[in-house]
Amino acid sequence: MADSVATRGSLRRDLVGLPRVVWVLSGGSFINSLGNFVVPFLALYLVHRGYSVAAAAGAVSAYAAGKIAAGPVGGLLTDRYGPRVTTVGSMAGSAATTAALAAVHGLGVIMVTAALTGLASELYRPAVSAILATGVPGPQRVQAFGVYQLGVSAGTTAGPAIGGLVAEHSFLALFACDAATSLLWAILGWRILPGTQADRGPVLSQPRSRRSALWGDRRLVRLLAATVLVNLILFQAQTTLPLWVHRQGLPTSTYGLLLALNSGLVMALQLPATRLTSRWRPQPVIAASSIVAGAGFALLALAHTATLLMVAVMVWSVAELAQWPVAAAYTTSLAPPGMTGRYAGARSLCYGTALLLAPLASTALYGLSPAALWGACAAAGACAAAIITTRPRRVTTPCGDADPLATRPGGRLRARPAGQVAPGRGRRLRQVRRHGHLDGPRQPGGVGQVPGADHAVATIMARR
Repeated sequence: MADSVATRGSLRRDLVGLPRVVWVLSGGSFINSLGNFVVPFLALYLVHRGYSVAAAAGAVSAYAAGKIAAGPVGGLLTDRYGPRVTTVGSMAGSAATTAALAAVHGLGVIMVTAALTGLASELYRPAVSAILATGVPGPQRVQAFGVYQLGVSAGTTAGPAIGGLVAEHSFLALFACDAATSLLWAILGWRILPGTQADRGPVLSQPRSRRSALWGDRRLVRLLAATVLVNLILFQAQTTLPLWVHRQGLPTSTYGLLLALNSGLVMALQLPATRLTSRWRPQPVIAASSIVAGAGFALLALAHTATLLMVAVMVWSVAELAQWPVAAAYTTSLAPPGMTGRYAGARSLCYGTALLLAPLASTALYGLSPAALWGACAAAGACAAAIITTRPRRVTTPCGDADPLATRPGGRLRARPAGQVAPGRGRRLRQVRRHGHLDGPRQPGGVGQVPGADHAVATIMARR
């Protein structure tokens, strides 16, 4: 009892100690997510206006395409114009395109407007990551992302229910409320969010160098690959899980109950989980949660009753709530100066890619054998864990900085074995040890001496 009270007290102190910007972003995202009515009701609205089901599906697909493109575009805008401008522009653009979507006519115009709505409504996500990366110290960053995600989850859970009530009276009111919440968040963001550009620092000279730095970062590439695999697993909750529930002869309400259980667990355990996972290195957390997510869906092969289905949902829900804040914070820690938005945008692109692939691949495999699909989920989780835990050859960022995780609180600096020197540094280290500088024997009068030799010695020794 005393331990639980102490834990609650420590959690409360940790939350109170978070910077103000964390709560601003969490509250703004809650408002925006609460009023995000277009996605679940767009198809119904278009059918109500007399369009065919195929046309409505095409508009929803256009919205999804814009959402997928929003990650890299939002990351580029964040690094170029700053996170506050990107966030405000995203919300203002979302308000405008959402209002237009309710008024335009013609299938082609509707699809273009839907794509622009998906793009504008998601541009802010890399900007949020950049704000949290620059405004929150490293030890608190995982908890900061957890608080932010809690606001998103709460709004996403309550929003569709409110939207259903509004839609019963008027679809136009539904779109108007969505646009109003986006505009409100744009106004609050402009007045409250910090106006400094994210990660102002040394900038790589050419766009090609930026792209090579992004995709040349092996740790980031491994993280992105693991992110795609894990989300292919988690998106089964929206694609094949309802088919499996129906296959067991259970009512549709059972599927709704499972989704409610998932949302409830995320909101109840998000903050305690992030307090725990923030103490550990990110790679093992991501690896363990990937395995647990795969195991949770593999349990569905044995789940033929509502009770067993609930057990499986609880397993993968814990993996979901544990992984997202850690992966988000890890992504920002990998980013070199001036590229936080691009790194976060690349990770957002992985979510869109998984959302695009999951319905196609999973339903095809489910049609062949549901057991094979659940087994593939377990295999995908194990592959993601293996990918993320593979050690790089060199522990440096594309700009040559030390591994940010080496100085992470609760982590340990992974030193090279004794006598092993970083590639290309052995000759320089021998020169420094022998002569005290890098240019050979010291000449009389100081010829050949390099100023700051002591600093060079310390730098090279630290990078051993």
